[in-house]
Amino acid sequence: MKKYTFVLILFILPSIALASWWNPFSWKIFNSKESQTIINTTPQNTSSEEIQKLKEEISNLKKQKPVSSYNTPIKISESPKNIVKENIPIVAKENILRISNINKKIEKGKVTLSWDTNLPSDSRLILDNGNGKVYESENGFGVNHLVKIFNTESSKEYDYKITATTADKKSYDDHYGSFIAFIEYKVYLGSNDTDCQTIKITDTAGRVITGKEIEVRGILNSSTGIIYKSSVKKNSDSNGEVRYCDKVNIYEINGEGISATLKSTQQTQQSNYSFCTGISCVSA
Repeated sequence: MKKYTFVLILFILPSIALASWWNPFSWKIFNSKESQTIINTTPQNTSSEEIQKLKEEISNLKKQKPVSSYNTPIKISESPKNIVKENIPIVAKENILRISNINKKIEKGKVTLSWDTNLPSDSRLILDNGNGKVYESENGFGVNHLVKIFNTESSKEYDYKITATTADKKSYDDHYGSFIAFIEYKVYLGSNDTDCQTIKITDTAGRVITGKEIEVRGILNSSTGIIYKSSVKKNSDSNGEVRYCDKVNIYEINGEGISATLKSTQQTQQSNYSFCTGISCVSA
C-alpha cells in the first residue's frame, strides 16, 4: 500500500509544479512586456503627377485673398462688451425724438391740428400760406401738442411743417404735411345729350370732386302736374360727373356736405357744408 501511495505522489507533484496558477513566474506581473508602437519611416514614392498637383494647389492658395479678422465686420449683437467703437454715436431708441399721431379737424374758417411726441419737447407748426406764420404749441413743453389756425380760405390747400426739439437740443424731428380747408361744394348741370343729363361736382376753388357719392332724384314739372321720377345713387367719375337718364327738368341732389335743387334753366347751386362736418380728418 505504501508503494502505491509513493508512486501517486510522484505522479501528481510534476503536474502541480507545471500548473500556471501555481507557478508565480507565469503570472503577468513578472512577465509583462512594454507595448511598442512601430512607425514606418520608410519614405513612400510620390509620382511626378501628384507632385505637380500639389504645386498647383499651393499656387492657387497663394493667389487667394487672405481672410483677416480686421476686415470682417462684427455685428453689434455679437461684439464683446469690452470693445469700444470709436466715432459711432450710440443713441438709445427711447432717446430719439419722434412726431406721430397727427390729427386735423376742419371747420369753416378754422383748422385745428394736434400731434404727439414720444419725448417732452418744444414743438411748433410753420404754415406755408405765403408768409410762413409760426404757431407755437398751445400746450407748451410736453408730449401732446395743439395749434389752431383761424381765417382759412374755403377749399384752399395749405402746406405746413411741424418741428420738435428736446430741451437739451440733442434730438430733433420734423414732419411735412398739407390739408385742404373747409370745402364748399358747387354742383351744376353739365352737358345734356338726347338720353342723359350730367351733374358736375367741384369745390369753390374749381377742383373736380371725384368718387363723391350723391343721390339724384328727378322731378318732371309739366302742365299736367308734378311727376316724381326715379332716384339713383352714384359716385362721381374722373371728371366729377354723375349721369341721370330720366326725362325730367328738376334735379334734387343730396350727399354728405351737399344739398341742392337744380332746374334745367339753373346754372349753379352752391352749398355751405363741409365734407368733414362733425368729424376729424386724420392724416394718412
